[in-house]
Amino acid sequence: MPAAKNKFYIALSYKLQLCATIITLGHVTNLGANFNSLSNTSLTNPANPEWAVLLYADPTTDILGAVLKNIHDFLPAGSNQNAQIFVQLRAYLDESTGSDNRYTCWRYKIEQNNLVLVDQIILTGDYTQDLTNAAKWAFEQTNAKHHALILSGHGFGPLEPTWNERQHEWELEYDESMLTGCPMRPDSEKLKKIRTFLSRALLVNNLELKYLDNQNLISAVSNIAWDLQKPLDILLLDLCMGAAIEHAYEIAPYVDYLVGCQNCELVDGLDCRRLAQHLTASKLTPLELIQNITQDYQAYYQQVSVQDTYTLAAIDCRKTLELTQKLKLLISKLNLVLETDHKNNLLKDSLRNLRRDTINFCLVPMYTDLYSILDQLTKLLSKNNLLDLAELSLQAKQLVLESVISNVTGSQMTAAHGLSIYFPYAHIDSSYYQIPFAKTSNWLEFLELLTDAQFVSNLEDENLSELGLE
Repeated sequence: MPAAKNKFYIALSYKLQLCATIITLGHVTNLGANFNSLSNTSLTNPANPEWAVLLYADPTTDILGAVLKNIHDFLPAGSNQNAQIFVQLRAYLDESTGSDNRYTCWRYKIEQNNLVLVDQIILTGDYTQDLTNAAKWAFEQTNAKHHALILSGHGFGPLEPTWNERQHEWELEYDESMLTGCPMRPDSEKLKKIRTFLSRALLVNNLELKYLDNQNLISAVSNIAWDLQKPLDILLLDLCMGAAIEHAYEIAPYVDYLVGCQNCELVDGLDCRRLAQHLTASKLTPLELIQNITQDYQAYYQQVSVQDTYTLAAIDCRKTLELTQKLKLLISKLNLVLETDHKNNLLKDSLRNLRRDTINFCLVPMYTDLYSILDQLTKLLSKNNLLDLAELSLQAKQLVLESVISNVTGSQMTAAHGLSIYFPYAHIDSSYYQIPFAKTSNWLEFLELLTDAQFVSNLEDENLSELGLE
């Protein structure tokens, strides 16, 4: 199917599902009635609430219903003198602009049992600017003490995929781990073949073929912190694979706490009903709020999760700066050992095996748990009589525990300690070379030594048949 026609059908499907879901939810509350009708009444925003919260949603068709459900779940509590809650939702392609890449978004105020459409605007097409503008709009409505931003959509962690026009899918560069199946899923054999083509970045959009990349994220939260004249209190990544040290480190100057999951988030995402209840019931500190969010998440998924593979962590971003410096010291010394002692091939092999012995996160086996890596590394270094390095590894492991303020997991994910790291098996994705943590921490040099810098391009079509990936 030609790209333009495919884009048209995706946009049409999105718009139809948006309308259908609004009508369905409208049977329960007046959500449907107000969803696309501008309010004629002026909003009443308390002058000094404890919290201002923005839900910034960029859903595609497969998760649109879940995003609208979460908006719906905010309504019973609504907003009050303790918290003011706002929403920006990408709506549809605006054909009136005469451009094929201008999209309408709707801006709402969450009131008790009432969703008020405040404005309807045309997006700029620049992810950094659109996110900055949304936060500026929401947070300027009231002089709140604390601010939280929720990003809702698809996610794939710090790696940045490219669009395969022939496959009509996002993809990463091939790594041996792509052929590793997920033991938690019944279709594991299929996953062994197709995992490379299920990539997601942050807020991926199949209409514009864009996503929020790492630089977009850094620039946006930097702009938001500048506008607020202080760091953003909480960034909640209500999407897959958000709890990565790469994310926490790069936003640390501009965000106090990051909340996200290490593996695939279940479609319902955050428990927005309980979140709104906490926000409006009393004046909570940021630390109290993130602890409530993680505990509510566990209580919710203990009831609805079948596979019991959920994870959610709250991370102190500033603490990851100290953790990164400790890792830099450890990895620089370890790299020196690997580079200067050519008899250490056995150690290199042991380090590669160490990766194989740590947890895989289902759809994303190239990410693993940082605490688990350091735990195994401490034992390996002690065994090889590298005691100074073992002590540094032990200190880094302790800093992981101090960085993760709160962590909850299902029974099948107890090896997840709240903070992930990119650790491929055989090939380093080229997008990783641009990530600040990778360069600052010497982790990139370490991965190059383990993989022997085996650079390969994205799989060509002729290679797919050999691997059964057609």
